[in-house]
Formats: sequence, C-alpha cells, structure tokens
Amino acid sequence: MLYSIKDKFHPSGSNDLVDQLVAFEQQLAAISPDEEYREDVTKTYNPKTMQEAADMIPQVDISFLIAERNPNFKPDMVIVSSPEYLKALARLLKDTPKETLATYFAWKIVQEFVGAVEDDGVAPLKRFNNGLNGKAPDAKPERWRTCLRQSDRAVGEYLVSRLLPPLTI
Repeated sequence: MLYSIKDKFHPSGSNDLVDQLVAFEQQLAAISPDEEYREDVTKTYNPKTMQEAADMIPQVDISFLIAERNPNFKPDMVIVSSPEYLKALARLLKDTPKETLATYFAWKIVQEFVGAVEDDGVAPLKRFNNGLNGKAPDAKPERWRTCLRQSDRAVGEYLVSRLLPPLTI
C-alpha cells in the first residue's frame, strides 16, 4: 500500500524511504509501553521536574509544547508516564535519519487527512482503512458528510478558541 501511494506522488523516488519508514514504525512499536504497563498507575505516575523531563528527550522542547497549549502555565513538575519510553525514543530519534523522520511525519499527515482528500493516490489507504472497519473496499462516505464533519471540526475549534477562557491549571 505504501509503495503505491509513494509511486503516485513521487514516482521517480526510491522505495528505500518506504522501507525506512516501516522499519522506524516497527522500532517505535517495539519501544512503546504495552497496555498492561500503561494501565498501571503505580508505573505511570512518575513526577519529574521540567529539567528532568527535558533531559530524557532533548529532541523535544517540552517547555515550548506546554507554553503553546497555555502560555500562562509554568509547571515546576510534570508527570512522565513512561521515563524508559522517553529515553528509548530519544535514542531512536537520534539514530534515525532526518529524511526518515520527515517521511514519518508526512505519512502521519496523510493518515490524518485521508478522509478529506479526493485523490486516486490515497485510494490504497482508503481501501485498507475500509477493510479494517469492515466496509467494502471502495466504500465512500457521501461527500456532504465529509464536508459537514470538517466544517463542524473547524467551527468547533474556532468557537472554543474565541469563547472559552484559556485553560489554567
């Protein structure tokens, strides 16, 4: 499926990036905590200072992410649900070529917005998703439903940003 999507949008490109993307996702899955771990509050309650959390994954600016969500909130401590995952993720990000990471993020964008895109290039992903959801491979939602869903989302986000006070913790 990935190869056919890649061929539609980048026909002269090498399949190496697709192979690297799949390998990266496999490595990401391998380091991710399992469900039993994630549901155990005794394992996932790990208070850390902002500096300790930042040191676990230097590639991610945790302070920036928090400030973007709420500029008025300056925590002294954060709860890190899986310190070992963050450390393993930091190693994986360090060892992964930038081109592979860029491809991964582009792929995540395609997956997120595939339902709103009308292009034959994403048809293999739509067929795959339909199969996962027990639908006929070429089933398509009525276009007006897609437009309404996207409009609802955009209007809702706009209203929340304009009418609700900023989150303060």
